[in-house]
Amino acid sequence: MKIFYYLYFLLILFGYLRAHAGDLVADSLRLQSHVTYLSNIHPPRSIGHIESLERSAQYVELQLKKYSTRIENQTYSVSAGEVRNIIASFGPEKGSRIIVGAHYDVCGNQPGADDNASGVA
Repeated sequence: MKIFYYLYFLLILFGYLRAHAGDLVADSLRLQSHVTYLSNIHPPRSIGHIESLERSAQYVELQLKKYSTRIENQTYSVSAGEVRNIIASFGPEKGSRIIVGAHYDVCGNQPGADDNASGVA
């Protein structure tokens, strides 16, 4: 099964999350700004518009770099060109983890705000 454009966040041990809960408070304005940015990329960020997917990837990567120095790219080729997943790791490198994934692509000519962009935000 092909996996397209999944964004994986590696989060930390439960104790680390509890210890840093103040750092992980959701900010509704920040979340809204991410959704607005991603859902307003034109042409839509779909397999038919590789350049829009790359703009989305660059934005997501830039935002993740604000919270982690451990960012990896997982690139692969599709018929339209090369695309990538972005993997950000938080907390200790070893131990139990929580994995969160979100995709930043859309299917067709739509903004994907209620699914893709909100999941990424």
